[in-house]
Amino acid sequence: MSSEDDFLSSAVKGTLSYGEDKIKEWARKFKNKELAFIQDEATIDLVKEQLKSGEWDLCKKYLRDDKLQILVQLGLTLRTLDGKKDKKAIQSLKEKILKTHGTRGIHVSQFVQNKILSEFIGSYVSQNTNVEDLIINLELLLNNIDKYVLFVKAEDNPRKLVEDAYIKLTANVPEVFIIFARESALSNGQRIQDTLLLNNDLGYEIEIKQERKQLLMFLFKKKEI
Repeated sequence: MSSEDDFLSSAVKGTLSYGEDKIKEWARKFKNKELAFIQDEATIDLVKEQLKSGEWDLCKKYLRDDKLQILVQLGLTLRTLDGKKDKKAIQSLKEKILKTHGTRGIHVSQFVQNKILSEFIGSYVSQNTNVEDLIINLELLLNNIDKYVLFVKAEDNPRKLVEDAYIKLTANVPEVFIIFARESALSNGQRIQDTLLLNNDLGYEIEIKQERKQLLMFLFKKKEI
């Protein structure tokens, strides 16, 4: 089995059983009031459920930062609420995340809610099998999400968006840069995509993942030979 196969295998292997250690961990979090800000009991129960998900099992292996782990759990909870079409609960939870964790907290949780995090891990693994590099770059990405991720909005000016993308790439030279557009913002996202594909002179490999309602672009810095 290749090193990549070993890595992929370890990424999805079973830590799906949550025993005494996991119960103690949650008790600590509640004791330290890390989740007390949510207040709504039903939503807190949903957060707890995320501990049983395969995606959380995958993500927690590569996040050492406790605050980022909580934001991932909250992002998975937002996705669950989204599936239930519970707009009131979604808005309430977002407001609480914003109040407690600020704008970065909202962006990280939405990053998870829209499955960008799991897609990023999958794409990164396909290009790089070094676990330590993944951990470093994943936490760097989430801690600097407004530098390394462009969330496209429907009301944005497409030309300005392209300029912003180029500025962020040239100023920060990140290992990975992500562009995300959803639903009404899709046309703006596609304009950025077309421009970057025609004028990709920044030294990045571009990977595009497009579904009916969303567009996701990963720009990975080309490795020097």
